[in-house]
Amino acid sequence: MEEKKENRGGRREGAGRPKGNESKKMLLNLELDLVEALSTANNKTLFINAAIRFALKEKKSFQKYVTTLRDKDGKPLLLTF
Repeated sequence: MEEKKENRGGRREGAGRPKGNESKKMLLNLELDLVEALSTANNKTLFINAAIRFALKEKKSFQKYVTTLRDKDGKPLLLTF
């Protein structure tokens, strides 16, 4: 008797979830005033990406920008990379 070949499972070209774009998920803690401002954006990811790109362009170097960051009380933020 001939064995039935099953067409399920296994590795095949095009199988599985698409890779998507080059991105990485991150978890952020935002201050409440920023949450309120961000809640008005239609696409929060695009808004945050654009804001970071704008800051990088304006400051020319993210490291320089980071050293000038302060929290809402005026204390310098300590960030490590």
